[in-house]
Amino acid sequence: MANLISRRKLKKHSKFSPMNSINITPMVDVMLVLLIIFMVTAPLMKSGVHVNLPQTKAKPLKSSKNPVSIIIKKNGLIYIDKKKVSTRNLLANLDLAMNKQFKNQLYIKGDKLVAYGKIAQIMVMVAQHGYTKIALVTIPTPKH
Repeated sequence: MANLISRRKLKKHSKFSPMNSINITPMVDVMLVLLIIFMVTAPLMKSGVHVNLPQTKAKPLKSSKNPVSIIIKKNGLIYIDKKKVSTRNLLANLDLAMNKQFKNQLYIKGDKLVAYGKIAQIMVMVAQHGYTKIALVTIPTPKH
């Protein structure tokens, strides 16, 4: 019996016994690699329709997090968020987008080179369709 106890004591202190501490070096290496991957890919994930907005001195609006946006590019193309639509089916696509997001606020982002009449025409069309919370989006003028 004493011989069995001494063998157990030897096994606990042998060089092949389990370690009491965790080696975190591999975990830190993996985390650093993941951090670098996310830092490189995050700017690439920014997507959307680029539009050159006009600058104004207007203050930012307090709004819902992601309102539906109608984007009018300088070449006359119209987008609802990122989906290209025609003037003819704008209202049908707008209804679909508003129903998906359950929001009642609508942004119109018109390129600064688009004729004011085109933006006004779309704004009136949308307002007559029943959307009354419409905001025109601009970029704040830089302070000197």
